[in-house]
Amino acid sequence: MKQAQIEFSNKLQDLSLEKIHLIAQNLQMNDEAYLYLDIYESLLGFTKNCIKYDSDHTLIGLAHMVYGWMPTMLKNISLGKSNLIKMIQEEKLTMEILIEIVALTNNSVVGASKLLHFIEPDKYAIFDSRVYSSITGKTQPDANNIDNYLLYIDRFNELITSNNAELIYKIKNELVKKKYIYKHYSSFRALEVCLYNNGK
Repeated sequence: MKQAQIEFSNKLQDLSLEKIHLIAQNLQMNDEAYLYLDIYESLLGFTKNCIKYDSDHTLIGLAHMVYGWMPTMLKNISLGKSNLIKMIQEEKLTMEILIEIVALTNNSVVGASKLLHFIEPDKYAIFDSRVYSSITGKTQPDANNIDNYLLYIDRFNELITSNNAELIYKIKNELVKKKYIYKHYSSFRALEVCLYNNGK
């Protein structure tokens, strides 16, 4: 492991539900809730309808959808594997699957994390420069690192399955009250929203 990855891994281990709850408590009311939540809700619903049709075309279309949040067009629409949606839904995220998704999303880990999140919001969280900055405190983030994303997802899994459901409930309630999420959003989304808004 490179030094930067070791540092990131150490910062992730310092990340706790208590720290995330404190972030949630310190967030201001979300003044753009009506727009932000409606768009997220629409994209979740659209993805849920699309993945019933598990095909390469569906995955490429969804990749373009998540790029609606990014100012660039996809440059690669060839997939090395078939049934990637099914693999994303049913298997643990492997380096091999992640590399395939990153390649589809212009070699962007951020784009891949968004695509994974919309397909399986209860298994994957979005990872971007603001989340990275929130975790590390660095102003020049390196969010485009596959290994860091896998470490991030592993840490979120540890936090969510830590037998501390009451604290996760408090975090989600705080975010619902301040209009950052709706009550039915995943725990992955709640934790990521805290880190994203803390990384501004």
